[in-house]
Parts: sequence; C-alpha cells; structure tokens
Amino acid sequence: MLILLILVELMVMSVSLLIFLVFRIINLEFYLIYYLVFIVCEAVLGLRILVMIVRFRGNDLYYIFNIRKF
Repeated sequence: MLILLILVELMVMSVSLLIFLVFRIINLEFYLIYYLVFIVCEAVLGLRILVMIVRFRGNDLYYIFNIRKF
C-alpha cells in the first residue's frame, strides 16, 4: 500500500512539472497553487487511510487486509 502511494505521488509530481511548464509559457503560474493544494489534500488522505489500516488491523495483521470487509 505504501509503495502504491509513493507511485501515485511520483505520477502527480511529474504531472505537476508538465503543468508548470505549460503555465509558464502562457504566464499563468498562479493557477499552479490550486493544483498544489489538491496534491497536498490527496497525499494527506492517502496517508490517513494508511494510518487507519495500521491502527485497525495492526502491523502483524496487515497482510490479511481485505478491501471487501469495508
């Protein structure tokens, strides 16, 4: 799960670089702030879900986590 979150963040960072380059060409860099706010919210939600899984299932029971139980 942690590797999946890291891969999603890597993908988001590469997209943000592309958006920055495009916005820089057309002089709209201030719209990048809105995108960065959504990136932070998405990262916080992903980490919160990971913390909830560890708290409710325990570290040693993490391997038996099943998404169908929710």
